[in-house]
Amino acid sequence: IDQIPVFPPEYTVEQVLRLAFRRFDEMSAEIARLEQEMAQDHSRAMMARYGALVSTFEHDGGYDVDYELDRVAAGLMIDADMRAKNFYALSGGEQTRVNLARVILEKSDILLLDEPTNHLDIASVEWLGEYMNAYRGTVVLISHDRWFLDRVVTRIIEIENSIGLEYYGNY
Repeated sequence: IDQIPVFPPEYTVEQVLRLAFRRFDEMSAEIARLEQEMAQDHSRAMMARYGALVSTFEHDGGYDVDYELDRVAAGLMIDADMRAKNFYALSGGEQTRVNLARVILEKSDILLLDEPTNHLDIASVEWLGEYMNAYRGTVVLISHDRWFLDRVVTRIIEIENSIGLEYYGNY
């Protein structure tokens, strides 16, 4: 999560959240382009390209974008009114929640989170903990929130004087 996110100044919260789905937008545009080409080109190669792209789009969740966006936004208490606001009109804590939601929606294999519970209310912290416990990727988490660490971590590496000490279990 970027400490100081930079987006175009006119972006709404909705536009910032939808940045997580850029690859699906690109795939949709390519699908539409191929559909136009298929009006003239009925070759097996064209049909195979189109079929493979649609299959990938479906398999990777392209048809679930709105559901996923609504699910994560609800979990982090980003309601419809906030989604319509300009991103830079939000408080620092609200911007952090939106940026966290965007990162979660990107479905990366690795999450690097620096103090992710800062500026979150209790319900959002609980939702984030549940999300992280179900997350299948790797999480590198830096936090002073002992309550949160106790609920989500399975291994801690304490770094002091350039020496890392590894502990298994929660906080």
